[in-house]
Amino acid sequence: MSINNVREIIASVTEFRQMPLQIGSRCESNVFYRIENLSSKDIENCAEHLAEKVLSVLSPQVPDILVSLHGSYTGLAQELGKKLSELVYQQLDVVNLDPKNYSKNKDKLKDKNAILVNDVITTARTCLAYHSQITVDNARVLGWVTLVDRTFGPGPVPIISAVKGEPVRIMES
Repeated sequence: MSINNVREIIASVTEFRQMPLQIGSRCESNVFYRIENLSSKDIENCAEHLAEKVLSVLSPQVPDILVSLHGSYTGLAQELGKKLSELVYQQLDVVNLDPKNYSKNKDKLKDKNAILVNDVITTARTCLAYHSQITVDNARVLGWVTLVDRTFGPGPVPIISAVKGEPVRIMES
């Protein structure tokens, strides 16, 4: 899957607004990505592109487990897990994490190479919180993977995205 095809897929669900929309609890933007409108084939194509990028960026390391963060609902982690498993010839587990089930799943992460997967990353606050918790629980976070990266810059590990999205504005409290 070429980067141009991936850009077209994301462009098809991109909305531009005159008035900014609130995104999450503390961000706003005039550009909104309606990823819920992506088809399963779109997600599959993006996952194929992302799998190749993950292996390129993280080489020679390979993830053991993918962590689908709370709020992800496109199935990206599951599809990415399938694509990566085909490329590395080993089954990669996907763990769905949210604050309610973290303690039940943390044993699955111990001593694993993990990547965090989210549909869209804005300020990366959630990723940082999970990254810290997972690291404290003896896993290694190799990178963050997303369809659209809207962060302000690099994180503590590589951010591997299908596309770089428009940045968000932090709202004053």
